[in-house]
Amino acid sequence: GSVVIDSGEIEHVDPVTVKAIDMTGCGDAYMGAILAGLVAGYNLGDSAHMASAVSAFAATGRGAQSSYGSGDQVIDALMGGFSA
Repeated sequence: GSVVIDSGEIEHVDPVTVKAIDMTGCGDAYMGAILAGLVAGYNLGDSAHMASAVSAFAATGRGAQSSYGSGDQVIDALMGGFSA
């Protein structure tokens, strides 16, 4: 989970629960997704929610970049409840 502050508004972002295998690179995945969301025009809160899902997906694989997955893979996992 995380807490973001946008224009003085505090938003708590709940963590996405997964069976973590390796947390290597999860922080990088989170920050990359935050930045990608902001560049795409999403606000900070929405970007943080997306980043939470991206970093959770990264924790389900081994290694850093190799565990990030594509946008479609993250969406499929989120819609499926991250079930194996």
